[in-house]
Amino acid sequence: MEEIRRQQAAGETRRNVRAIGLDKPVEIELPHPDYCYYNKGISAIVYSPPTHAVFWRDDGDAVLTFKRNGNWYLHGVGGQPYFGREGLTWQLIAQRIHIRYLPAGYILDSGAPCAFLRSGVEHDELFFILGWALTAMCNRLLKEVINHTKNIQGKDFERLPYPFWVSEADKRAIIASIKDMIDEAIRGKTYSRNCPEVRWLEDKFAFTEGVSAPVSDSTPGQLSLPLFE
Repeated sequence: MEEIRRQQAAGETRRNVRAIGLDKPVEIELPHPDYCYYNKGISAIVYSPPTHAVFWRDDGDAVLTFKRNGNWYLHGVGGQPYFGREGLTWQLIAQRIHIRYLPAGYILDSGAPCAFLRSGVEHDELFFILGWALTAMCNRLLKEVINHTKNIQGKDFERLPYPFWVSEADKRAIIASIKDMIDEAIRGKTYSRNCPEVRWLEDKFAFTEGVSAPVSDSTPGQLSLPLFE
């Protein structure tokens, strides 16, 4: 094996992986050390249990080798530095953003863009931003101002304004509510845009005239979402 690795590093040879279909599928029980959950774009909001898993033994060596040495349209795996990180995710092609909490440990799919907090940002900001993205006002800004197409990419989400007008007391209440909603969703509850919890968020995120972001040299105001690196 060491000789093969040496030859590969020197460009003398390369490893190939071939996918072979089985007559009878092998059943496994998840979670499994050789498999990771795979994030797919769906129309659920708040949280959805995983629907797919991918073989990921040795940090995905077989899958990455298969893609690297396969047909040209398989080459490249986008977003690898973000694999396994906790964040937010949504459906790429949709009339509005179907935002969901993304637990740590997932392999990412191009059909489900994601957003991640910058280093050093308070962890609870993730839940505050999730609550903001569930509101009708946030969706109007996204689809009527930032991007009129059906594609909702990470760069579009990143351009959304930070809801600086929300009071600290309301912000704490929103974060606590979103955490409760995620816990309930993990236990099987589903949410819609018209559910009482989302209507409550609409009220909490309602824009207040005359409120401005505090901006100074020592404490710059938060005007954009603290996402990505």
